[in-house]
Amino acid sequence: MKKNNNIVISNIEHHSNYIPWLNIEKTNDLSIDVKIAEADSNGIIDPLRIDELIDDNTKIVAITHVSNSIGSCQDIEEISKIVHEHEDVYILLDVAQSIGHGEIDIKKS
Repeated sequence: MKKNNNIVISNIEHHSNYIPWLNIEKTNDLSIDVKIAEADSNGIIDPLRIDELIDDNTKIVAITHVSNSIGSCQDIEEISKIVHEHEDVYILLDVAQSIGHGEIDIKKS
């Protein structure tokens, strides 16, 4: 990551996908911003909110598929589609809670 880059995460990420990004943001020499997509009262992140947060400086969208604490399931197909519409933006999917419970087509994501 370079100066003035940003990443997009959600407010319901596991701490292993939340705290490290916030710690990187605090590092003065990198000047990386963390943008946080807020989940609704059911723990669902509107994919359009992800799209609104992505800009020319976004490099990564890091998002969980199924929350380990509240069990909400995100529309990773739609979120992946949105991310891939933006050049040079990568998606990091946390599928630790969902990989053994259903089929995930990584070619679609």
